[in-house]
Amino acid sequence: MKYTSLFIFLFLLTSVNKIIAQKSTYKDKTFPTVETKSEFVLYLAKNYNPNGFDILSYAKKPKKYTHYIGGSTHTNVLFSYNTVIHEACHHANAEMGSFVNGITYDGIFITPEIKISVPERAVYKSNELLKIVPKEQQDKIFRFKTYVEGKTDGGVKIPFLRSVNEGIYGLLDEFCAYHQGLRANLELYGYYKTFCTDDDYELLIKYIQSSSSDVFAYHEFRLFIAWYLKYAKENHPDVYKDCIENKNLKVAFTLIDMHYKKAVDDYSRIRAEIVKNINDSKKTSATINENGFIAIPNSSNGFTSWGGPEKDNKYLLSLMTEECQAMLDLILIKELNTENYKDFLEK
Repeated sequence: MKYTSLFIFLFLLTSVNKIIAQKSTYKDKTFPTVETKSEFVLYLAKNYNPNGFDILSYAKKPKKYTHYIGGSTHTNVLFSYNTVIHEACHHANAEMGSFVNGITYDGIFITPEIKISVPERAVYKSNELLKIVPKEQQDKIFRFKTYVEGKTDGGVKIPFLRSVNEGIYGLLDEFCAYHQGLRANLELYGYYKTFCTDDDYELLIKYIQSSSSDVFAYHEFRLFIAWYLKYAKENHPDVYKDCIENKNLKVAFTLIDMHYKKAVDDYSRIRAEIVKNINDSKKTSATINENGFIAIPNSSNGFTSWGGPEKDNKYLLSLMTEECQAMLDLILIKELNTENYKDFLEK
């Protein structure tokens, strides 16, 4: 990190520490400037989301991440937090990357203690997968058009998209960022509990269900990567060979998959706890229906229409054939864990 970046970050951290010392509450505050948004985001990260706090340290200017906050209210910041960390993770990965002797090395953030350098080898563009994925499946998979086809919902081509142009390495970067965004949001549950009462169940429902899309992103990117390897095996043997022999790629994918799966399980646990607390309050009742919605009888606010991940998860899992899982098994190191991962890196 350059000295200017470090100075900015330490300055903001000093502001954060002042906030903590004052033990202020934020529920009724607004955050109209880059500085106030940044102070609150850093407060949340420092106290509840250590991965996010380290990720944010790579930003040279607070505007790089406050740009993703939609609005200036307390809930605006909270509901943007997972996007802030997701996008900041891309920036952190890029900052950790390098170019040495003609080889690009991607940084992959796992935790503040674990950061993997992955050499990019031969690739083909991910949009070649349109040749093997039926149109019906393309249309049903939420992120396929963006990250595999490389187009907006309106059909406009997205230029310079890493998940398309850099193949499996770009897909891995997105897999990493979606994990960090989900984990960041889930870890804010501790903060929500500092100010939410029994009457705030509507906010808690919106909070947990705001992560549902990041939950099925886990299954989407596993599927995209499995398809990428399958197509490479059949059409680009040089790419296939480079992928399955890239030790650092395998370590990074295994670690993300391990941590992301835990975050998905944490989502279900926190959702169940919120429903239990709603029912324990005796003020109303709640259930989790077959699509993962938190349903409240006679709700005038339409909570049963909030998206849950179960329906999407079920469909995505139906596409994860034995052949697809076998592709993933080629880059999953089953005996790897956070203590021994260095043993599997390139020497």
